[in-house]
Amino acid sequence: MRTSDRKTQMVFEKKNTGFHIKRYDLKSVNYPVRVVSSEYDSQKDLAVFFVHGAPGSSDNYYTYLQDSLLLKGANLYSIDRPGYGFSNFGKPEISIKRQSEVVAEIIDSLPEQKVIVLGHSYGGPIAAYSSILSPKVKSVIMLAPALDPENEKFFGLLM
Repeated sequence: MRTSDRKTQMVFEKKNTGFHIKRYDLKSVNYPVRVVSSEYDSQKDLAVFFVHGAPGSSDNYYTYLQDSLLLKGANLYSIDRPGYGFSNFGKPEISIKRQSEVVAEIIDSLPEQKVIVLGHSYGGPIAAYSSILSPKVKSVIMLAPALDPENEKFFGLLM
């Protein structure tokens, strides 16, 4: 559930869309955290920061990072959360607080002053918590978030 730098390049070149891959050396973790982003446009003061669920990686949002309507209004970023993709793969950080600190630290380093954080599944609570930690976060979108695993309903499948 991860796409290498080379394959990522092929995906974006196929759609003729600019992109960047950056590895952040952060204070909060002792390994680089990978973020894939749309081509940066300094004319935009808004960013959308995508946080994937578990399992998953930044490639879950490549379609959004290439979307012409989104690209008109914002710079777009997608993280490989700690333990996923190419951010210390196979050694997931289970603490929502620690993951949120990583997301907030990256957001605080972005040039844009306004950030919308979108989290899906397990990325939902990370998006919400990161909004408390970073003053740059102006809005949070939670897409089918996993908020309380002990109270979520599970439905059996009949085969």
